[in-house]
Amino acid sequence: MAAAMHVIAFAALAVLGACSLEQAESGHDVAALSDVDACGMCHEILIECASSSAAEADFAGCRDQWSECRTGHALPTASCGAPTDGEGCTLCLARFSKCEASGATACGPELETCKSLLIGRADVAAQCRADKAVPLEVACGICEASYSGCMTSTAGADFATCQNQFEACRAAHGIVTAGCEPATGEKACSLCQQQYDDCSAAGAGECQPLWNACTAATASSAGCVLSPHDVIVHEGGEPTAVACTHEECSLGTALVAECSLCATTVCQSDPFCCESEWDSLCVDAAAKACGCGAP
Repeated sequence: MAAAMHVIAFAALAVLGACSLEQAESGHDVAALSDVDACGMCHEILIECASSSAAEADFAGCRDQWSECRTGHALPTASCGAPTDGEGCTLCLARFSKCEASGATACGPELETCKSLLIGRADVAAQCRADKAVPLEVACGICEASYSGCMTSTAGADFATCQNQFEACRAAHGIVTAGCEPATGEKACSLCQQQYDDCSAAGAGECQPLWNACTAATASSAGCVLSPHDVIVHEGGEPTAVACTHEECSLGTALVAECSLCATTVCQSDPFCCESEWDSLCVDAAAKACGCGAP
C-alpha cells in the first residue's frame, strides 16, 4: 500500500513538473515570476519529490523534473544550480516545517529520505536535524526584517534589489509567496522600532535618522510613533546588558553582539550572525565557542 502511495505521489509530481513546463512554453504566468521565484518553485518540486521517493531509482525522475522546470523557465545553471549539501539541508528542513504544520504523520521519515538523497557529506547530514528546523513564521520574520533593513539602508531607492533579496530569503527557507510578504502598517513600524532599538543598544550614535529613513521607506502611510530607547544604568555607571532576543544555541533573527559574551564572540568571527540572521552556522559557532547546549 505504501509503495502504491509513493507511485501515486510520484505521478502527481510528474504532472506538476509537466504543467510547469507547459506554462513556461506557452508564456502563461511566467512573466510574473522572477528568476529567484522560479528557481524556488523548481526547488520545491525537487524537494517534494525527493522527500516522497521510495527508492533511489525514483530520485532519477526527481532530477528529470528539476531539469525540465529549469529549462521551462530558462534558468541557467550558474544562477539556479542543484542544491549544495548545506542548501539541501535548509530545503529539507523547510519542507519538514511545512509538513509538520500540515499535521501530516510521516514528516520525520520523509525528512530522512530527503537528506539521504540530497546531502552527500555525512557530517552535514548528521547536523541536519529536525530540531533545527526554523518554523515558517520565524523564517518569514527573518525575511521581513532583512527587507526592512535593506530598504532603510537604501532609503527605499533600490526597491528591486531589496525585493530580490527578500525573494532569495523566502526561497532559501522554502516559503511560498502567499502569506509571506514584506511587512506593512503596524508591523513595518515595529520593525523600524527594532532597528532603532538595536542602534541605540549598540551605542551607534544618533539613531533618529535611521528611524526616519526606515519609516519613510517601508511605512510612510502607517503613522508610526517612535518609542525612545531607554538606557538603564547600574549604580557603577555602566549600562545594563542588552537582552538577547533568543538563546545563542537556537536559530532565529540576528542577535545584537552586546547582548552576551557568547554573541560578541560569535559575531566577531562571523558578522553575518549579528547583521542578517542567526543561522545554523551561528548556532554551531556558539556551541563550540561558548559550550551552550552542552548536556
